[in-house]
Amino acid sequence: MAGGIWLWGAYLLLVPFTLGNGANGHSNGRECASQVFYGAGESGRKRGYADLEGERCAAERDVADSVALLLVPLPFAVIGLFHYTAGTLALQTAHHASEMTRLAESDESGDRN
Repeated sequence: MAGGIWLWGAYLLLVPFTLGNGANGHSNGRECASQVFYGAGESGRKRGYADLEGERCAAERDVADSVALLLVPLPFAVIGLFHYTAGTLALQTAHHASEMTRLAESDESGDRN
């Protein structure tokens, strides 16, 4: 779940998009660059996304919303990581206990002979 939300948030930040579609399905909208790769340093001075792409592009995909979308699944990721770690630790502990039991049984059978 967290991975899917992170992929969607990254898509919103990294992929260029088009504003609006025509009434009959033909695209007549304005092309907007991605919010990460919009060429802020090409003109020699740093300019913001809204300055270069326009207020309409900036309003369509707000950076704050996209970053918030990346933070929403954080609790799910932490819970998933905890479950993965606990499961792996339980498996390793069970494997260790079975090996210790096997070694103890082989020592006992070796003492009898």
